[in-house]
Amino acid sequence: GDGLRQSAGKNGWLIPDADLDLSSQYLPKPDNSPNSGSGNGLRLRADFMWPWLRWSTKAGREDSLCPFAKPLTFSVGPTVNLGFDHLYNEDEFRFANYAGVRFTFNRSGFIEYTVGRTEGLDSTRQQVVAEIPFYESRDGEVHYTLRGLWNHGSSSKPDDFEVGFFLEM
Repeated sequence: GDGLRQSAGKNGWLIPDADLDLSSQYLPKPDNSPNSGSGNGLRLRADFMWPWLRWSTKAGREDSLCPFAKPLTFSVGPTVNLGFDHLYNEDEFRFANYAGVRFTFNRSGFIEYTVGRTEGLDSTRQQVVAEIPFYESRDGEVHYTLRGLWNHGSSSKPDDFEVGFFLEM
């Protein structure tokens, strides 16, 4: 991201930060399913974020193990999330697309609000996602992260809640 933005010069604002997430987890069943709730499935998401506004703090210690005790760098910008959900006991893949705004800190943590749609779930949905890193090794190779998601639909169907604890290496 940053290297490409620098080499692009004045057009650097067009280059997003991007990440890809592939996970096996519980996913909400489609609204027309005879059994409501969730089931085991596969989720694939590609996230793009354009960090248009940035600022940094100088307070903190570079050698701290807690990411929040280090100098902080913040950014705000639009985000787009695209991908697929697939329940293991079904044949079809459900397309998901969301767009909104993301607030990041130190690149590894963020809070995001998006609006969009996942096929099979009722109408337009609102989604809030937070990913909070709380430990990072001194060499930066190991991260412990807490992730939460709330996905709310416009009808009386239940909301989708996800919470996860991640060890990234």
